[in-house]
Amino acid sequence: MKILRLISLLGATTITAFGQNAAAAAAAAGVAPGISEPAKTAPEASAPFRFVGTHFSVLTPVAMVKAVKPTDPTTKTAGYTSWRGKKDGNEYAVNVFEAPGAQGNSSFAQDMLDKMIAAVAQGMHGKIRSTQTVTFDGYHARDAVMTALSPGGEVQVDCRFIFADGAMFQVILTQPAAKADPAIAQAFFQSFQLTDLPAASVAKPALVETKSEAGQFSVMAPLALTESEKAGAHSFNGDQTFTDYLAVYNANFFTEGQAAAPLLAARAQALADKMSGKIVSQKTLALDGNPGLEAVIQATKNGIAVTQIVHLYAVGKRFYLLQYLKLGDVLDRSAADDFLNSFKLLPAAKSPPST
Repeated sequence: MKILRLISLLGATTITAFGQNAAAAAAAAGVAPGISEPAKTAPEASAPFRFVGTHFSVLTPVAMVKAVKPTDPTTKTAGYTSWRGKKDGNEYAVNVFEAPGAQGNSSFAQDMLDKMIAAVAQGMHGKIRSTQTVTFDGYHARDAVMTALSPGGEVQVDCRFIFADGAMFQVILTQPAAKADPAIAQAFFQSFQLTDLPAASVAKPALVETKSEAGQFSVMAPLALTESEKAGAHSFNGDQTFTDYLAVYNANFFTEGQAAAPLLAARAQALADKMSGKIVSQKTLALDGNPGLEAVIQATKNGIAVTQIVHLYAVGKRFYLLQYLKLGDVLDRSAADDFLNSFKLLPAAKSPPST
């Protein structure tokens, strides 16, 4: 599932190897370096100055360079923005992941903080030396100290991970392990301030219609859905940071006279099994006189709670599947219903009901 790539992304490219620049490290990780721009010029004096980035400010002894990693249009992996600067052998970095509508002190956010630590350590092939839960501006946060090998020798990486309302932050200092000074890391962390956070509760986005003449349906989602085809099944997918939207149709799924209800139930169970999850509720549906089924599936992937709501319909020989998938333990049912209940058959598809 594409949405789960976010978990590994949190650690895959956020630490540059000591002695390499950000673009080289990104290229080594198979990630495009994105768009870079110079930051404000640092003063000649070595004293720290306050650098202002998106949603934060921090004291740093060096000008930080901004790099934007956009969402990958192929994998739909969520993008992020980073700021980096290097001085006296130390590298200072702040990474920001936008998460509109996310609540910073939810249990989902706490799970994500733990996953950030593990993902970053894995991404840099390092070892976690210590972790600590801290409070930051009323939000839970995690501090971690890691070590790793780099072309220039062993490095120590001090990290602070913060999940605030509407955004996630990684505040990172990399130093040569032999010269690592905890006081520098603490000063860097303590100078970090949150500013102009995105709203924790955001207005509902305008919905975009996706229509398939071949599939003989239309559906509304917060973004346009992209079509692909495999083995006769046509998928229309769109995903945001924590949410996946999916519509699927197969024109020749059922045979003439085949009972639809058992097959719909079996298909829902197969989806739950694929997620290694369980169906926690289900109910029958009807669409223009055609039989349908709703199933709510809960699962855990890489330690993160996942909720999946599916609608399945049999229309003559046609099979339709709608899926709303959300990371986290708090489900916005109204957003799910806006998508699922917007599904309509075009006139040519309104076949006599399957049994």
